[in-house]
Amino acid sequence: MSHRHLHLSPGTSTLLENQGYIFIEDLESALSSVSLKQEAKEDLLANLLRLVSCIQGANVDWIEYYEGCEDGLDELFFVCPEFDGIDSENPLFAVNRKSFGNAGAMFEREGLKSFGELLDALRIGISPLPSGLGAKKLAAFWTQLLSLAKEARSDNSVLSRLAALHPLVSPLPNRDTSREEPEIISVLSEQTRELTIGCLHLGPKTRKLIENGLGTIGDLASAPQSALLDIPGMGKATTKRIDGALTAIAESQNPDGSIAWEVYCEGMNIGLFPEEPQEGSFSQILARLPAVLKDAFETCESEEDGIILASRIMAPPKERLSLEAVSDLFTEKVTRERVRQKEAKILTRLANALIHDDYANAPYRFRPEFSEPWKAAAEYFSKSDDDISFVDFVNGLEKAWSVPRREFADALPLVTAIITGELAAGKEFQSSVLFDTTPFKKGDHPIVDLPLKLLQVHKSAAVLQEQGFATVGEFLTAIKSGALSASDTSHTRRVYDSIRILAKCTYPDGLVDWWKYTDLTEVAFLPIYDVNDPLSFLESIIPTTVSVLNSRKISAHAADVFTRRSSVALLDRPTTEALASDLGGYGSTIKRIETDLLGFLSDVYIGQNLAISTVHLSTAFLEHWAFVAECFEKADGDTSLAADMLAAGWDVEKEQITPYLPALVAIVTGYPMGRLHRYTKLRPADAQKPKHDIQDVPTIQEEEDVEEFAPQRIVLRGFRRGH
Repeated sequence: MSHRHLHLSPGTSTLLENQGYIFIEDLESALSSVSLKQEAKEDLLANLLRLVSCIQGANVDWIEYYEGCEDGLDELFFVCPEFDGIDSENPLFAVNRKSFGNAGAMFEREGLKSFGELLDALRIGISPLPSGLGAKKLAAFWTQLLSLAKEARSDNSVLSRLAALHPLVSPLPNRDTSREEPEIISVLSEQTRELTIGCLHLGPKTRKLIENGLGTIGDLASAPQSALLDIPGMGKATTKRIDGALTAIAESQNPDGSIAWEVYCEGMNIGLFPEEPQEGSFSQILARLPAVLKDAFETCESEEDGIILASRIMAPPKERLSLEAVSDLFTEKVTRERVRQKEAKILTRLANALIHDDYANAPYRFRPEFSEPWKAAAEYFSKSDDDISFVDFVNGLEKAWSVPRREFADALPLVTAIITGELAAGKEFQSSVLFDTTPFKKGDHPIVDLPLKLLQVHKSAAVLQEQGFATVGEFLTAIKSGALSASDTSHTRRVYDSIRILAKCTYPDGLVDWWKYTDLTEVAFLPIYDVNDPLSFLESIIPTTVSVLNSRKISAHAADVFTRRSSVALLDRPTTEALASDLGGYGSTIKRIETDLLGFLSDVYIGQNLAISTVHLSTAFLEHWAFVAECFEKADGDTSLAADMLAAGWDVEKEQITPYLPALVAIVTGYPMGRLHRYTKLRPADAQKPKHDIQDVPTIQEEEDVEEFAPQRIVLRGFRRGH
């Protein structure tokens, strides 16, 4: 077996291969090689010791070993006995976006369309990685693959369920084209046949057609109606729309085979923008972008989408409305999250249209010359990582467009939003520099002591805490001294970017406007109402926890398990088997989900680790949980005594606490409340009142000096195909 299955650092792997150490069995002698660098030997020894620790009997527990390889993967090698017998001859289930997310779509694009084909490739190694498979997508795939292997170890039927859920796509049946091939195919030029079906404005069914091998206009025009109707979800209304679109595209062909898009758009009754053909340089065309988008949205999009475009996407940073303020402009008020979702869909539609010529879900079309700068940029960045520095991004645009940055500086915020799918602050988008941390040290509440785990930085808070940097002050001191670099790793970059956002939300007296922070980081602020009094807190536990679990997505059934079992009194609580029968699955799976979600909630509520929660929780909510944990600890696990202490401390009747006691017990102890009145296995409490004295400030201030902040990293979402 290749030593690359150990996922050593790239430098170590290269050195080993250069010296002839190819296989794992060769590596013991490599440790005594005088020509192998000491750093490489240390890397090799650490991983070999980890491999030895994973040996069980005569075999290696590869799942356990691979679990230590989550960070820094730059190639994919994977093997485990749980998947023995699954290969290209026994492919089992389809690999696509549905089965493995964005990574699945990229593997499918590379020709690895089944799980068996993917495993065959993983066994010999996938290197280099598919284009566009960046660190986040790679980590998500790796985690899902290991989780699947562990599930298969305990319950092999999970593979059969996946086979039923993600059936292999069979090609359209062979047909006698002389009898069944639609006549329209004969009038389409070769150039038209090669266009993707995204040109045809067919709506959400476009993806289903592509999944069934009908990715080009030629493919679609060749398919008889009977084959189309055999595709799940396709009806005669869809085939009628397909016929109309194909007729429109056929009637729009020029003598040279190109498409007269004015004719096509008129035939499809959709808008073509700009209204007149465009001439000029890329920078001149980009300068017209705001006006063209405004015209397109006023004519073709909904009023709400037009408001989002004008008030957020195209608005200068200082004039940009918050998500809440935009919602107030709607005829019917919606949540901030709904506004964010609509904004993300608008940016995705624009990116798909301008960059990929994909108008499946867009009610308009842009002229080819108007899209040309975007395609040039996409071509230039096609081999880049998903995550690049902002400086590299601007330099790349200069090279792709052959114009100096000053000529597209005004359009850069809008360009960046479409490409990244996010609104970045900054008027001039200068190169990122270390920002002034003075506001963090002033006032009555300096936030240098703010724990990183209160920021939206995911597992980066834990990684940096292990390195000795647990607070904002410790992290910034390390950056200033050179002990850390803001661009060292994805963890330091993520924390640095989050602190930059925090700087925008800090008042002169050191208070943090957490509402503004959640707005800029685009996460929910929970609970959705004030919980300063104990009864409001108790009433908020269930709905807040459901929102937290749905946001974090521990499991598709996590919220159901909590509301229907973990937070329910013993007499009314279903068994794990009964709940599994209702939800679909096995009792052991429900038990595992419950254990995981209670551990997670304890970390978030009691340990105040908001970094992993993808939401922000109010200080009042966390302080109530700190008091709950304190009472259970003082009561030594006696639930009745703990309830008495809570009632006394909150000045409420014990009977008012009783309905919520199962949820309190489950989250504090990690076990559903049962017949026992005492719980000795309490989770370690990290529930002291926060050392910082930061308050929630619901008033959203204007973003003063926001132009001084430029995004440090650019995520090229728009250049990666999506619907």
